[in-house]
Amino acid sequence: MATINPFTKSDSRFPGISFMDNFRDDKLRINDDKKIRMDLESLRSTSIMIVCTVKTYDLRKEKTIKEGAFDNAWFRLQNEDTNQSLDYTNIK
Repeated sequence: MATINPFTKSDSRFPGISFMDNFRDDKLRINDDKKIRMDLESLRSTSIMIVCTVKTYDLRKEKTIKEGAFDNAWFRLQNEDTNQSLDYTNIK
């Protein structure tokens, strides 16, 4: 129904979902961190499915990449008000 990413930061059908730019302090920033903000109250419906994906690149021919540097990705569900992690998944 909608794709939210760095190029499509929001969708008028889902005003409670948006892509966040520069959400970390410069000293803490990791260059591959991405954040989608979802207001779950605005998503109340009889059926909503949220699918999160990870974009990958074929870096096998690169000579400067350390072995295992990109072996996994994290998805984390966090309460913005309390900064509490509600759930997380490590994807290999």
